[in-house]
Amino acid sequence: MSKQKHPAFIKTEELLKKYNENKIRLTVLEIEIAELDKPIPAESLEETIAGVYYQRAGEGGMPASGAVSDKTCNCAVAFRRANSEVNHDIEWQIICDKANAESERDAIVVELQKIDAVIESLGERQRVVVREFYFNGRDWESIARKVNYSKMQCQRLRDKAVVLMTKAIFNTVVI
Repeated sequence: MSKQKHPAFIKTEELLKKYNENKIRLTVLEIEIAELDKPIPAESLEETIAGVYYQRAGEGGMPASGAVSDKTCNCAVAFRRANSEVNHDIEWQIICDKANAESERDAIVVELQKIDAVIESLGERQRVVVREFYFNGRDWESIARKVNYSKMQCQRLRDKAVVLMTKAIFNTVVI
């Protein structure tokens, strides 16, 4: 009959199982944040139809002759005014997306740092067993060969290591 695992023990195992996934997610978040940091391309006033209109206006404010009509320029100015709110909404969404990505990144960094610190506090064989089993996906036979223990001894080492890690991460004693 199998002994039921403590919920904190299970939670620690879940953290260990998603360690590599979180490392990858961290890399993806860094890329996303860098992309969101890039300036939003915007046309300068000189590049717009309205800009062309104002550039060709004479001293008296009267437009010089050219290909851009008053009607076209007025339409461009009206369009720009009407859509400035859209641009503001897009900028706000980018700010929110960046803040969310940074928040997720920071939470993952803290989680990974906790796991790394706790693993470093384990004994050498426990460290090897935990890393090989959870991070490298090795089977018990190959882990046993690596540490020169039996498969059962390796599983016990893993259990003891996860108990120690659970206490350190969640301040919970697992019996």
